[in-house]
Amino acid sequence: MKYRSDNNMLIIDIDSLHTTTVDEFLDTYILSRKYRHLLIQNKWLYIDERPARRGDVLDGVSLKIMIYPDEPVLGYKEDVEVIYEDEICLVVYKRAGLLVHGDGSDEVTLSDIVNAYLYDKGTKGIAIHRLDKDTQGLVFFSKSAIFQSYFDKELAYKRLKRNYIAVCAGKLKDKMTIERPIGKDRHDSKRQVITKNGQPAKTIVTPLVSYEDYSIVDCELKTGRIHQIRVHMAAIGHPLLNDRLYGIDTDIIAEMGLVADRLSFYHPLKEEFITVKGKLPKDIEDKL
Repeated sequence: MKYRSDNNMLIIDIDSLHTTTVDEFLDTYILSRKYRHLLIQNKWLYIDERPARRGDVLDGVSLKIMIYPDEPVLGYKEDVEVIYEDEICLVVYKRAGLLVHGDGSDEVTLSDIVNAYLYDKGTKGIAIHRLDKDTQGLVFFSKSAIFQSYFDKELAYKRLKRNYIAVCAGKLKDKMTIERPIGKDRHDSKRQVITKNGQPAKTIVTPLVSYEDYSIVDCELKTGRIHQIRVHMAAIGHPLLNDRLYGIDTDIIAEMGLVADRLSFYHPLKEEFITVKGKLPKDIEDKL
């Protein structure tokens, strides 16, 4: 579709839409019942200069949507490495040791830092997925609460794809698919375990390089269980380096050997798949 933005308004050329009524547009792109209601009730949706109503035919020139309905949050000012950004999406690089969301403590989170970055843009970020505290790499945020539910669905339907680079112990030469259910460890609340009563979990592992004592592999998540790659790699006898819960300590690399390296997602406005790649830490990149 053809669109442009003006402050907090998204302006779409109606001729470029595949939908013909307001109802069809809302049902296709705005999957939250709450925001479908608020767009009409609060007059956040216009056909040209008139407030749109459910059932209206899209017979004008422009469909205008207020895409930043929430008040911005001051957050915590810190440099943020932006990898990709447009009107509704933001992909940033999370450093190791940083939580994505708060856990009840006063610890600064990636969400705090992103909100500070977005404050002057008049919006706030909503993380669509998360990374473990010790994992570094790409995290996808929706900049618009209006489109959050769309991206939540993309994640649930596995159209938001995530690939990781992992550094594991031992030689691993053959591509494999690991399908083992994962559940909570009843004896340690911080850990997950392989258990027949757990949730289905699937990881595709592709070796990139193998050395005598360790290997670097690409891991594609087909499901999104807590600690999935860490638990699966440990279960096949190749635990991640510097993984404090499941792996082994080493000075081969500085941080835990897991990096969220690539994200691929379907953009509802651009109507195409976008792939975003981050840069690897130098101590891993030098070994590839």
